[in-house]
Amino acid sequence: MATCRIRIDFEESNRSYTGGEPISGKVTVVSDNDVRCKGLVVRCFWATHGRGNVTQGQTDTAILFDGTWISGKEYQYPFKLNTAAWPPTHYGNLINVSHFVEAQAKLPWAMDPKKTAEFTVVATDAPENSAPATPTFNSFWAKLILAPIAVALLLLFIPLLLMLLPLIAIISLVYWLFKIVIPGRITGKVQFVTEPAVVLAGESISGFCEFTPKSTSPIQGITWTVTCTEKCVSGSGTKQKTHTHPLVSQVFELAPAGTLKSGEQQRFEFKFPVPVNAHPTLKLTHNEILWASEFRIDIPNWPDWAKEIPFVVKPSKQFQPPQEPISSIPSTTSDTPASDEDRWLTQVLQQVLQSDGDTERLEDVLDAIENQTFQVTLDLQEESDELTPTISGQAELEEYGTWLHAMDVQRNIKVALYVSSAAEPETLEWRKNWKGEVAIIGLDSLSQRVLMKSIAPSR
Repeated sequence: MATCRIRIDFEESNRSYTGGEPISGKVTVVSDNDVRCKGLVVRCFWATHGRGNVTQGQTDTAILFDGTWISGKEYQYPFKLNTAAWPPTHYGNLINVSHFVEAQAKLPWAMDPKKTAEFTVVATDAPENSAPATPTFNSFWAKLILAPIAVALLLLFIPLLLMLLPLIAIISLVYWLFKIVIPGRITGKVQFVTEPAVVLAGESISGFCEFTPKSTSPIQGITWTVTCTEKCVSGSGTKQKTHTHPLVSQVFELAPAGTLKSGEQQRFEFKFPVPVNAHPTLKLTHNEILWASEFRIDIPNWPDWAKEIPFVVKPSKQFQPPQEPISSIPSTTSDTPASDEDRWLTQVLQQVLQSDGDTERLEDVLDAIENQTFQVTLDLQEESDELTPTISGQAELEEYGTWLHAMDVQRNIKVALYVSSAAEPETLEWRKNWKGEVAIIGLDSLSQRVLMKSIAPSR
């Protein structure tokens, strides 16, 4: 079986690229055998990774070579690709957005070798809705197709809607009473305004709140809070979960505990300077960064008066993203700084483990790394046939292959390694620090082992 070693080098390493700016470099290929390459494809793409479902988009692609490689000879191919204008690189607690250049060699009768290298993108502008542009399509044909479907669904759900209307009305009435009517009996009509609705990082958002209490009442304080929140969705259907984490939560006390006097007008003004390096508003499928401000009158033994107004933060031209991810990655036992490839592998393993019990999400993760291989170091243990694996449909396993229990000690992750019947004898024995190239093909839910398929041991 033909194998190739691929390396990606950027023309300017360790630099940030402005969204849309070209990135240049070279792809180096060394083949172990004479091999016909049906296409050396290089592409630029971005992908989310972290707690939420994976979202990704491709920016640019090119074919660098089509021909024959001679065994042992080194080949170099320059490339120049456009980077994505949006989204920017982001490392958070729940959400990470990374940009990559990937080179893949299309080889006949062999798994296509692939190499990925990460780089940083800094955005100096954002789409109007802070979301990536979506493909457009002919509205006439869309209406022609969707209209009968909408009518059929409406006719189907009218009886159910009529049954639910009383419940919906009761819930709406209770919400209206507790959020508006009952607090309003003390505060009166409250005017709460913030501006602008879209603010550039490094500038300020300001506003005011004004009301005249209808009755005298004690309060525990009046506050204005500015928040920036990561929000992501993992799983789908009945397994779907929403996760949130505050990145910024700054509370301004406008009035201390005291007494509101009936008929005495109250007015509060406030201003918040948005940091230059503030996380810009981000709206991707299943992954969001949201900014909002909330005004709250804390009334003891009574529903609080509270209202939240969202606003959009756009990136500053001086914005610089963090250089290292801040995420819940399992700690390593090594003091050696992790490479981009090591960090990416850790994130992939984390995504696979978090897909336990959610077949759809696991399939999405495995599809995202289809045909991608990783260099790993494992402690091999004993053979095992006691597995209940969920395996990618792309994975091809021999009838007489062997499963080995193994351990990724660096990340403290249990592994089941599949080796072919042609594997070297020492591969099937207990040994430490086995190094090799693997494909990640699934998860064994019962033992919580990530399933890997050995491609080639290191030489």
